[in-house]
Amino acid sequence: MKFTITQALSGVAKEKEGVKLPEKFTQKTSFCVYEEVMDTYLNTQMGCSGIPLNYIIRKEDEPDEDVEYDNDAEMAAAIAPLEGQAFEVDNRRVYAIIKSLIIEGPAWSYIMPAVDRAKNGRRAWKLLRDHYGNETFMNREIEEADSAIERLHYKKEYLNFTFEDFITQLTKHYNTLEHHGEFISEETKVCNLLKKVTDPTLEAVKQTIKVNERYKSDFSAAANFLSSSVTPLSKGRDHNISSLGCNQGNNHGRGHGRGRGWHRGGNHQGQG
Repeated sequence: MKFTITQALSGVAKEKEGVKLPEKFTQKTSFCVYEEVMDTYLNTQMGCSGIPLNYIIRKEDEPDEDVEYDNDAEMAAAIAPLEGQAFEVDNRRVYAIIKSLIIEGPAWSYIMPAVDRAKNGRRAWKLLRDHYGNETFMNREIEEADSAIERLHYKKEYLNFTFEDFITQLTKHYNTLEHHGEFISEETKVCNLLKKVTDPTLEAVKQTIKVNERYKSDFSAAANFLSSSVTPLSKGRDHNISSLGCNQGNNHGRGHGRGRGWHRGGNHQGQG
């Protein structure tokens, strides 16, 4: 298949709205998750040639001609040349975005000496990927997510720790594991959920989940069902939880799924 920029640009939409700039990169930021967030954001920003700016941070220098792309914008980002005047302008723009997100955190020390004068966005991102995306950091994130999941526990509603907070944190840590290829079955997630929820007012709902085939194999559905029975702290509070597990089923990462079977109850309420 022969690629041309003309083909790639034939269906590229105008700059998209509604996708916010990623949060600042901090010591606790998971780079593998952040990389996807950054790619999503840059995909909404058009370069000076009308190509989504995520082409600047793509992993491969040269496109694989056997790849089938979902749309023209995706193909454009994969085949756009990493040289020339348009690239230089876009590269500096991406560098400015990256710098604004890392300058106040630990990542800045890995970028500033090497590429700040050149304003090289692609080089900056490669340095971040090489440093934060290596095996050591991945293993550390896996261990931290494991520990956080083990500590999470829900007893009742608190102003500073609601059921929604509990589910949000639990889901975040599951997603981190899955980004690294540590896949957890839906059944295991539901089993852990029921063990970690010890609010006595939810016992009847938990029993319903245990015998309902749908809830037993769907973490999001089980969490929402539990949420509907949580006693609100204030009148009119909405406890529905949406968009749980946004990366469930995502096969990114190392693919070392071990069929995790946590049976740890955890004795602490709050964030790990």
